[in-house]
Amino acid sequence: MALGSPVTDKFPIGTAEIRIAELAKALKHLPSDSIGCLDDVTISISNTSVQKMAGFPQRQVASAITENVVSVTGTVGEYSRRNIQTLAGEAPEPLVADVVAGLASAAVAGATSLTLNTGEGANFAAGQLIVMYVEGRPELISIVQIDSITDDTVTLKANTPTLHAYPGLLTRIFSAQPIGKSITKTEYFSIQVLQTEFSTGKPIPWNFWKGSITNGLELALNPTDFSTTSMEISMLEPAASDFQTGGPLEHVKDFILDYPIWMGAPGG
Repeated sequence: MALGSPVTDKFPIGTAEIRIAELAKALKHLPSDSIGCLDDVTISISNTSVQKMAGFPQRQVASAITENVVSVTGTVGEYSRRNIQTLAGEAPEPLVADVVAGLASAAVAGATSLTLNTGEGANFAAGQLIVMYVEGRPELISIVQIDSITDDTVTLKANTPTLHAYPGLLTRIFSAQPIGKSITKTEYFSIQVLQTEFSTGKPIPWNFWKGSITNGLELALNPTDFSTTSMEISMLEPAASDFQTGGPLEHVKDFILDYPIWMGAPGG
């Protein structure tokens, strides 16, 4: 075999997937936990060490690792509600359905009563924030709050009436599903990075028990390219309370004792 000849056929190429979920889903991540389109993913496991020098001339006689830092970064391309929530520092919630409805009859500006298409009132609830607009005219937006619902008749809070006149056709209404809560503590979650070994087609999973977002959200809107933002996740060693009886990571306790921060499963 010539110098420099390959020993294996494990040459990584292609995108990877990042899956994020609550701690209790460590090792149990599903496709629905994926954050979606990623331009690139980097797993960084870095060590800081100090060297002991002795003698004359000074020679290195010992080396000790003093820091072990693990992180995952990626360039996120999908600004879903869940991704925005996670990047902003909130706890990632399960995916929610995008609820959309239409008006059965026109509503004037200042109205506090709406009639939805037959059967669509059941998709909404009292206290919910909804957004109204005319298809093709997004500038005609009203953000209103539901006071009560009777069948398909929606009564709005008096202080959130419609701001524009809305026709019976082409008016769209959707549940706002608001985000933007005050961040008062660090939110932790479990992570899985998944890539396919291109030479064999088998999945290569990297599992991280506990992580948190360390950068934040950046949304740059421009007319010449799609928006992307970098996601930086710091991986942590779980606290004993995380995997003791009743803790969210109790089911992977045996793994954490041997692999305290991360565990890969590359095969041979």
